[in-house]
Amino acid sequence: MSDTTIVEILLAVLAVAIGVGSFLGATRANKAQSDVAIINIDAQAYERAQQIYESAISTLEKRVTSLEKQVEILQGHNDDQTLEVSRLRRENAALREAKKL
Repeated sequence: MSDTTIVEILLAVLAVAIGVGSFLGATRANKAQSDVAIINIDAQAYERAQQIYESAISTLEKRVTSLEKQVEILQGHNDDQTLEVSRLRRENAALREAKKL
């Protein structure tokens, strides 16, 4: 074998090694890039879920406040009805007494 052939073989081996190294480096870079993309997508999904969750909590708090106000109003009506029933019972008792006389 001549020196030129050996140099050409060494250069070919070097070119193959560089090609394999470049391929492996590109593969690792693509994997890292896809991992970062997945992390970003997960982060965005988490943020959206958090916004939805917080919005739902806010809506529930508003509804609870509204229900509490309605309960207070109904308790007031109930108190009024209780007083009215008491008044009517007294009136009924008075009418019964008057009828007996």
